[in-house]
Amino acid sequence: FGAAGDWVTLRDDAELNVGVRPEADLSRVRLLFDGGGHGTHVAGIVAGYEGPGSPWNGLAPGARILAIKVGNSRYGGPTTNLSIVRALEWAGQRGARVVNLSFGGSSFAGGAGTPDARAADEAVERHGLLCCFSAGNDGPALGTVGSPATARRVLSVGAYVSPETMRAAYAQLGPSPGERLFGFSSRGPTPGGDLGVSILAPGAAWSPVPSWQLVHSEKMNGTSMAAPQVAGAAALLLSAALAEGVPASPARMIRAIRASARPVPGLLPVEQGAGLLQLDRAYETLVRLREAPAERELRARVENATGTGGGIVDRGGAGGEPFDRDVEVSVVWPRTATNEARLAFERRLVLEADAPWVEVPPRLVLNADGGSFSVRVDPRQLPEGVHGALIHVRDPERTGMGDELTVPVTLVRPSAVLPDGRFSLSLSLTPGERTSRFLRVPAGASRVRLRATAGAGTPNQYTFGLATVEAWRRPDDRRTGARATLSAGDGVDLAASVIAGTVVELVAFSHWNANQPGALALEGRFEGPIARQNQWLFVSDWMAN
Repeated sequence: FGAAGDWVTLRDDAELNVGVRPEADLSRVRLLFDGGGHGTHVAGIVAGYEGPGSPWNGLAPGARILAIKVGNSRYGGPTTNLSIVRALEWAGQRGARVVNLSFGGSSFAGGAGTPDARAADEAVERHGLLCCFSAGNDGPALGTVGSPATARRVLSVGAYVSPETMRAAYAQLGPSPGERLFGFSSRGPTPGGDLGVSILAPGAAWSPVPSWQLVHSEKMNGTSMAAPQVAGAAALLLSAALAEGVPASPARMIRAIRASARPVPGLLPVEQGAGLLQLDRAYETLVRLREAPAERELRARVENATGTGGGIVDRGGAGGEPFDRDVEVSVVWPRTATNEARLAFERRLVLEADAPWVEVPPRLVLNADGGSFSVRVDPRQLPEGVHGALIHVRDPERTGMGDELTVPVTLVRPSAVLPDGRFSLSLSLTPGERTSRFLRVPAGASRVRLRATAGAGTPNQYTFGLATVEAWRRPDDRRTGARATLSAGDGVDLAASVIAGTVVELVAFSHWNANQPGALALEGRFEGPIARQNQWLFVSDWMAN
């Protein structure tokens, strides 16, 4: 197969398409096939081809696919960091230009320092790969983007759904909920404050599946379906750029894709990154950048209570008062950089924050060693909940060509907890809406219990979550969730272990395919020996008076 692209179909009961790859000494023959269907579906979104005008054609039907298997189908598809590292290296060695990875998982650190995230960044530099990775399906809570999508030099893709898709693919009835993010789509920020999500693309698709499944195609959804939409678009951009002689390094293509994206109203920066992919505008931006100097990667470094990374994140640690953070900006020099290039480097940049509660200086000057600036965040006029802003670092000589660097700011204002550890909140949700509240864990508490009860109205389907951000706890230990259809008076219970002094998120997502506007009552309490006015109250039965 690797030499000629030939394959055969095992007929009768199997209907299995098989490629054959013998070892060089003919001691062993490998049979190549898709044992699950996920990979075929993803590849079809990128480059499926069934003839001119076919609705089953992918975004880039002329693209050549290099299939690399990283999951073991015999055990449900698990993998290891080493498998992903080897796959990226193998792709680069064989001349791949665009990589799609609809795969990933939670990590302890949740940032750009995980082994496979570091390997992805290394592969971009060494082999010139443009990497499109699925952000993950662990939403709707914040801080759920998985590795290696947290790598710095890749596109991490979230799952968008349009009103047209809601009706055509999911038979949504009633008033349009508008543009939405799928509830399962993982959200940022990372513990170090990075966005976590770079771009959005449609997260549902009809696409081919292996013939042994005895169906021609299937509808699937997930960030696994969103990432190949971007990979296919990137293949088209690269093809057009090569044909027209337009420079198209991975860094420049990512810049064009992000600079041309359309922000989706109502979504936080950590939910959507730059916004929804716009392929035509991305190519126009790429052409405008034709004569611009090659990109020089800038990297922000901010120390936060939850971790060090490329953004500012505060989960109520400042107590609602203004605070300052220092942002160190470094210039990332490749191994091949010369001393002459370093000596000649100087950038005069303009800073602008897109929210009135974030203050930045007007300018930043960088030399080869980088530079720094201070940021003042004033949350006093903000309501309870989560708020997001972006600090744009731009070159005034590249107007309309995107940011040189974007520094996200994510701020949480927690709700109050009663002295005995109880809390009570009310939420109103429209179909497709995500709402969250945040609570600071009292001293001595080790567990939180929550009961969500539906108000009056027709049965609605919700996804609930409890989540905290602690860098060195297992993902399953720091978040939990439930999905339930609730009629008036129905409830669902959740519980999670917590650490005193941290902030826990209570999140509810109202599904859009059949729901009506609804109300939820959230009641619960923290358990453990809770400090109360110079005495300790041991709380164990959260329903006790």
